[in-house]
Amino acid sequence: TYAGPMLKEGLLEVRGNFTQMSSHDEGSSSDATLPAWNFNATDNHKVLLSGVEKQFVSFADPGTQTTSSAPNSHFNILEITNSSNDGVEFTTATHVSKLFEHNRSEFSLLNGGQFVDYDQDTHLDHLDSYPTDPTKWVFDWDEDGIPDDLDPDDDNDDVLDENDAFPRDPNEWADNDADGVGDNADLDDDDDEVVDTVDNCPLIKNTDQMDTDGDLFGDNCDNDQDNDGVLNGGDDDPLDPFLCEDSDFDSCNDCAIGNDGFGGLPDNDPLNDGLDTDSNGQCNIGDLDDDNDGVLDEFDNCPLIPNADQADEDRFQDGEGGGDVCEIQDSELCIPIKAKNNAVTLICL
Repeated sequence: TYAGPMLKEGLLEVRGNFTQMSSHDEGSSSDATLPAWNFNATDNHKVLLSGVEKQFVSFADPGTQTTSSAPNSHFNILEITNSSNDGVEFTTATHVSKLFEHNRSEFSLLNGGQFVDYDQDTHLDHLDSYPTDPTKWVFDWDEDGIPDDLDPDDDNDDVLDENDAFPRDPNEWADNDADGVGDNADLDDDDDEVVDTVDNCPLIKNTDQMDTDGDLFGDNCDNDQDNDGVLNGGDDDPLDPFLCEDSDFDSCNDCAIGNDGFGGLPDNDPLNDGLDTDSNGQCNIGDLDDDNDGVLDEFDNCPLIPNADQADEDRFQDGEGGGDVCEIQDSELCIPIKAKNNAVTLICL
């Protein structure tokens, strides 16, 4: 109901932003010099802020009418039922002349204003957690007997408020993708368009669902993408199970031989990473003298069997250039035998 310059009865429900830009042309009928009214409500008129997203409230002229009990721009009864986590933000001075019923909804005041004490408990409505109950005034959202300003867990969900994305929702505490929907209710926590029930990285975006080692953990959230037993950060090639590191500095990659490639067994085995003929701790691939006979492999006529004398009795006859200790002579059959210590012995029959 609109009576003269005032809204007197009825309900105005606002689900979006409340922005009053227009002004009444004149002041009150008794004093035309008073400031113009933007929004003037009295009696039983109520404004309800019921949005599901953050709402903003502002007045073009929020000033106070000094000769009247009410400001020239004000709410009569203002109620908040906004269901968003961000609530309502009042960007200009806010004046409420009868009741500010915030129903424990979140709100913030950037420019102050004037509020009443509806239940007359000496706590103004905007500072009163229970503005209609004179026996209570401090929030105790979870009703655990601890006022919210002293309660480290307002919703009693065992997640401290400082770590709780929804401090007043006992069913939610995290919002991984910051979409305003708690992870417990969100069907796609990382917002990668792959629902959590089939997402191999439910908390990290990976639309392609790449899983190099087939271990059911997507590459984006797998700290060992090739499943070789060496974490990605220390892996020479995090996508190749036969290349990882050389932890024993023997010039053989610890994963060179491996166990099962992308399978479940670790492939890094420093004790079985390549042939070490002379058992000196250096793999042949990086050892300049594989048989440790004092003759470099490039000049050694038997590089895998020690023969410091380099004897080759028939070197001028067979033209092979192999030393006697490793050369098959006439009809002899020689078989190299590798011991447990990797040493190789030539057995000739």
